[in-house]
Amino acid sequence: MDEFLALCGFDKDEVDRESPRLQKTFNRLGITEEDVLRGKLRLATYFDMDLQGIRKLLRIYMKELANMVLARDEGKKTVIHACMAGGFETVGSAIVSHRSDVYVEVPNPIFMVVLGSIFDKFVPILEAAERLWLKSGVVAHCGMVKSRLGLIALNLIPRPDMMVTSGLLCETSPKTNDLIHEVYDIDTYCYDTCQDREDNEYPDAARTIALAAQSMKKTTRSLMGKIGFDLSDGMIWEALHARSLYGQAMGKVFNLVRTGDPIPMSPTHENLLLWMNPLALTVDGLMEATEAVNLLHGELQDRIDRGIGVTQKGAPRILGILPPHHADPPAGTSRNLHGDGPCRRRLRIYGPCQRSG
Repeated sequence: MDEFLALCGFDKDEVDRESPRLQKTFNRLGITEEDVLRGKLRLATYFDMDLQGIRKLLRIYMKELANMVLARDEGKKTVIHACMAGGFETVGSAIVSHRSDVYVEVPNPIFMVVLGSIFDKFVPILEAAERLWLKSGVVAHCGMVKSRLGLIALNLIPRPDMMVTSGLLCETSPKTNDLIHEVYDIDTYCYDTCQDREDNEYPDAARTIALAAQSMKKTTRSLMGKIGFDLSDGMIWEALHARSLYGQAMGKVFNLVRTGDPIPMSPTHENLLLWMNPLALTVDGLMEATEAVNLLHGELQDRIDRGIGVTQKGAPRILGILPPHHADPPAGTSRNLHGDGPCRRRLRIYGPCQRSG
């Protein structure tokens, strides 16, 4: 365990402090010593562990995994479950930054990265949902709604007091929460907006944004009434500022990957940066994530300056519209680095995957 945590960016003092929590977390999730060994191998194979910025991002994922799984043990009286709730991550960050007895869990990104990408144990979560009502095959519910149900069905996360989602992405998410409410008796909340199919049909998006904002405010007021908390505008702006700094840092990294020659980092790592966005990190946690991404930017710029990357300098580029597989890094690209000499990198063409996160 200690060696694994050190690989994930924990310093010696943190390893001593966090090891008991992570061991307890792994025991709850059924992660064995054999799984940890396989996780170390998968990290070395599919991720660039020479980059300190990547290791520090993995450290945040591991800490948030323990925070989530042990939330009830560590005194969280109220757990709010948020998934596919665009914009609510800011509300969540404001809440957890000012209420130590409330935890806002956003489990999908953390479990996709940790149980999926690192330990290759994500499929049983999807299958648990398929054994209930989110079937595979013709119905083809997405992995986002399946994993939400599977995590609750397998008791891998604390049973939430409230669940929040939106209709911003699809109608399946609110419908799934309604069914979870009927089966598990968990209070559910949904904020909505109009689903305009084409931008050119409604070039003025003001009404769409206004409806979503108004609905989110109404939902937030209902939640705050339940937990007895007055969420001020100042708390929201504080969280927005911290998130803005993270977004700027992430944008710099992605711009460097797009424009750098050679390309300094493979797409396998994109999820580590992107899935920080929906997490309800505290303001301090967001600043920590921003520091990690800024460190990563410096490391990638140094690689470009030295002519080291995942492709040979001057190699042709391929535009990939879809992101790398959220829970299965072998479905992405290799991480082999190249300096001088022929490029041996194998490119993969992304296609639909039934069990995608």
